[in-house]
Amino acid sequence: MQFKLNPQTDMVSLFPTPLASFRLPNANTLNAGLEKAILKRQTQEKGGKRSNIGGWQSADNLLDWPEPEVAELADSMRCTVLNMVSIITRLPTFEAAVSITAWANVNRSGAFNQMHTHPHNHWSGVYYVVPGEFGPDDVDNAGQLHLHDPRERADMYMHPNAPFGKPYRVEPKAGLMVLFPSWLGHSVNIFHSKTTRISIAFNAQVLNFKPRG
Repeated sequence: MQFKLNPQTDMVSLFPTPLASFRLPNANTLNAGLEKAILKRQTQEKGGKRSNIGGWQSADNLLDWPEPEVAELADSMRCTVLNMVSIITRLPTFEAAVSITAWANVNRSGAFNQMHTHPHNHWSGVYYVVPGEFGPDDVDNAGQLHLHDPRERADMYMHPNAPFGKPYRVEPKAGLMVLFPSWLGHSVNIFHSKTTRISIAFNAQVLNFKPRG
């Protein structure tokens, strides 16, 4: 007996992982000021170490910086998180507060970020200020964000031409905002190009959530 499965009626997508990836409409007005502010602080602060091997990371108080571009970016981050909450809860209206911490990253040749997660947060994200130029790089997927399959043993026996157990890769682009669950393992690939990659990472907690209506 031959038949076809109907994807709409006979299948369900188990354990989906939501990902938002889009260009901020106000990116052109933000990036020049953000780049200037980040590079200035890089000369003033030693920088911290989280998942980064090489590179420079600011303290996680970026949203307290006085530049107007920072305040505008913070508003866009909150808007992104609230949009995602509405989509995954299927609630068009609700009450919630969003608490965000953010920090800047400056990666140059040889720098990368190990795979990691962000515990005690609901959402994590990244905004690309200067994506870098990796055309002539000798590394595959140079400078890209890798989002790793969170399903244990998904790669124990690889299915041909299927995405199980393989990372989802995001190519940095100026003005690109990416948002994903904080439990999702992610990393940044190394690169050897003589370029500068500037991004802003952030964590978000959704507090006092209450459906409305």
